[in-house]
Amino acid sequence: MKTVKPSELLSEAAIQASIKQYLEMKRYLVIRINSGAMAGEHKGKKWFMRFNSAPGCSDLLFCQPETGKFGAFEVKDRNWEPPKQLIQDRKTKRHKINPKWTHYIEQKTFIEQVIARRGIGAFVKSIEDVIKALEG
Repeated sequence: MKTVKPSELLSEAAIQASIKQYLEMKRYLVIRINSGAMAGEHKGKKWFMRFNSAPGCSDLLFCQPETGKFGAFEVKDRNWEPPKQLIQDRKTKRHKINPKWTHYIEQKTFIEQVIARRGIGAFVKSIEDVIKALEG
């Protein structure tokens, strides 16, 4: 029978909390970002509010203690894998990513922008992934 590590049982939120705690123990400045939006209605007037202005903004933004280097980690659960399936557009016959992965593309683009500016960015599923990204 296979032994299951406790970290394999954690939800995405628990993994995110453990990564945040790990970075803070190492004296990083860490900010957890709420992405998404909410809508409602008040006295007959509809309203809509985004939680931040950067599409695909990562879950955790951080600043290294020694260097001041900026970084961004998008936290995923242990079973997450990046999309591999392309679909063919009926009109143009071009292959494109499935529309259900649009948010992934925004997240990937945000991380690429951080890296292009000499920051640290990665999709992470564990503290081990964080350590690898920081050693980079």
